[in-house]
Amino acid sequence: MTPAQARAAFTEYVKAIRKAHGKGTPENTYLPLLKPLFEGLLPEYHVITHPSKDAQGLPDFALREPDGAENLVIGEAEALDVPLSKNKHGWEQARGYAKQAPTLLTNFHEFVVLDGETELGRYTIPHAELTGTAKPAALADAHLENLSGLLSVWASARSPLTRPQKIAGLLAFYARQALAKLEQQDEDALAPLRKAMEDALGTSFTLPRPDGSRKRSADQQRRDEEKWAEKQAELSHFFRSSLVQALFYGLFSGWVMAARAGRGEAVTRENIADYLHIPVITLLLDEVNTSRKLAKLDLKEPVERAVDILRRVAAEPFLASFENGEAVTYFYEPFLDAFDPGLREQLGVWYTPREIIQYQIRHVHGLLQTQLGIEGGLLDPRVTILDPATGTGGYLLELGQFMHGELQRRGTSRIGARLKDAFLSRIYGFELLPAPFAIVHLQLALMLAGWGAPLGKDAAGHDERFNVLLTNSLNGWTPRTDKPEPLFAELADELTRTEGVKQGRQIMVMLGNPPYARFADMPDNPEEQALIAPYKHCLRESWGVKKQLLDDLYIRFLRLAEWRVAGTGQEGIVSFVTNRSYLTGISHPVMRQHLLGSFDQIYIDDLHGNQRANKAGDGSVFTTATNGGIRVGVAIGTFVKKAAVKGVEAESGEPAQVHYREFYGSGARKRAALTEDATPYAPAFTPRREHRYVLRPLQGEDAYWDWPTIDELFPVGFDGINTNLDAHLINIKLGSLTTKMERYFHKETSSEELSEEYPGITADLGYKNLKNIREQGGGSISERFGLMLIVRSITAIFICITAIHCLIVAARIMMSKLIPRQFRFV
Repeated sequence: MTPAQARAAFTEYVKAIRKAHGKGTPENTYLPLLKPLFEGLLPEYHVITHPSKDAQGLPDFALREPDGAENLVIGEAEALDVPLSKNKHGWEQARGYAKQAPTLLTNFHEFVVLDGETELGRYTIPHAELTGTAKPAALADAHLENLSGLLSVWASARSPLTRPQKIAGLLAFYARQALAKLEQQDEDALAPLRKAMEDALGTSFTLPRPDGSRKRSADQQRRDEEKWAEKQAELSHFFRSSLVQALFYGLFSGWVMAARAGRGEAVTRENIADYLHIPVITLLLDEVNTSRKLAKLDLKEPVERAVDILRRVAAEPFLASFENGEAVTYFYEPFLDAFDPGLREQLGVWYTPREIIQYQIRHVHGLLQTQLGIEGGLLDPRVTILDPATGTGGYLLELGQFMHGELQRRGTSRIGARLKDAFLSRIYGFELLPAPFAIVHLQLALMLAGWGAPLGKDAAGHDERFNVLLTNSLNGWTPRTDKPEPLFAELADELTRTEGVKQGRQIMVMLGNPPYARFADMPDNPEEQALIAPYKHCLRESWGVKKQLLDDLYIRFLRLAEWRVAGTGQEGIVSFVTNRSYLTGISHPVMRQHLLGSFDQIYIDDLHGNQRANKAGDGSVFTTATNGGIRVGVAIGTFVKKAAVKGVEAESGEPAQVHYREFYGSGARKRAALTEDATPYAPAFTPRREHRYVLRPLQGEDAYWDWPTIDELFPVGFDGINTNLDAHLINIKLGSLTTKMERYFHKETSSEELSEEYPGITADLGYKNLKNIREQGGGSISERFGLMLIVRSITAIFICITAIHCLIVAARIMMSKLIPRQFRFV
């Protein structure tokens, strides 16, 4: 069943429980209601109520394989209105059953899973919520994910585990439990590790408090503090969620390496880190995964249950699916969606379809050969490559596969060793989050091992490792004068390696799918502000852009690529799939001017796909079987810089030529078109300043740019009428309004008295202090009241005149589109 069907099953369960509740009937009346719930949440099983008596006794319900005759797991149902803690008989029954098979004990709102003497998990929907009046949809939002996870634990408690999707879901269930426990800990418990991560990543998980020295009203100060507390809580959640992800992916990665060595069934919580060769992840495991710290943080139970899950995975079929790339599609994006969907949405985590990655790699390879004259393309040892937002490693893995295929085609010997040398010497990846960082290291190690070139020891006897580094891509490119001393040697080594790449290597090729929008509550870094500043320079003065929209992360990554690839005076290529807004956006003319001045050739593959526009037949290229798709329209921008043709980030001279083509249809159709690569580009063109350097052909729209702008039509601008105080100045009863105005202008009436009678009438609004305005005013009551009415009357007349003028202008514009130019009147 689909998530929508599971949600429908849950909401129907709530409605059915409420309909049956309160009639004094026993639990057998509620028992049939479990069947459709379980069928909705566990569609791969067959649900039996009142199965026949066997060695397990006479349970109330059971799950079987669709065509099976044996009970896989069983269940015991008790009275809805009796808490399980007070139901001794129910516990005795369930514990007896659990000796034979995994057992679910429930009173229809409390659910506990037992296996032998072990409790595998529990979840409770509060009785008052289930039987109350809250909307079933709201209950689904609050409880469906957790209940589904627990039922999945029950259903698969003793079954061999082979399906990546099932394993990821089970791990996500225990990760959610761990996160819930970690959220209850105070800030001091994780302070050292948090500080170390902040220093190493150049990122802060702490927002500065509102400035107490600023002059603000008490109400405004309270609102600022509340807003700060809310955002800081979300940022703390982000750090804790990232830490739990790193912990569980560390466990998973350690198990994979152990399973490859034939010891997957022997891993324990204590020895699982021994199989890892990623120092930062080992550090995170060591800092959290010791008995003492697990007990202190109350994480021991979910961590040990997760290790139990991993020990039960059938290693051979699972590793086969993982090594051919199938499993990883379930081991980050769907895992994060099940574990912390809100964070996944905020971070914009999307798994890039292989067809997009493969196209970008082929395109860059061809342009290296044809535009830059590098015969070997991506195979050339001089070509350094960086994916600045690596994620789970999709680009680096496809890059390895592409290079392997090219070397095979050329009949090259020692392919595995050559590729290992490339990945250890000139191919780089940056990632901010520890969980995908662990996954990409794991995947690359498995890929090279499959080609007969496993990681080993270097000449100094240290573990070999890939140049995939845990770092914030957008800072650290220039030496820091206030560089802190990291608390942990592993993080210090990671920082040293990162600085060696950022400050010591020339990057020739940068490609990937960078994040589209920044995590809303992440504090802005001064280095990032300086990075994006050139795209905001003189926007208002030169282009009339009063409110710019240039703070999306993808724009910062494009600016980084321009600076580090084209801005050095060397040759290079950038290929990013990003939000397409920069192609024509009102806020982006300076950005486009920079790109046109820094590069020599620009190739735009406009994939459209804006799901908010609701254009029939225009699907997101990111929509796949496991991915709901990025909702904004996207484009692949490929930017070519030739050596010694332009100066460092030139802003004068001949702008780049733009090659543009666009794709419509479903996501699958667009991906197929990229694979075939048969759609020709439109004739190359050079964008012009009078057209705001738009990076697409105007297609007959040139006349639009000849129309008068709003600023030309309305040369005088003002902020308009402020209606915040209308409640004090407008009343349908003239007598009430007159009395209020008389009290307001009466000198004997204090502002404090007036505020008690008419709350807010003398408030400090921040931008305007109404008390000061009243006390500093002059003139008689009649003069001021009359002046107020005159001003409002004149304002109303002005609004009417302006509206009429706007209608006339609109009519002229409509006529200009309908009447040929030679017949238009001026």
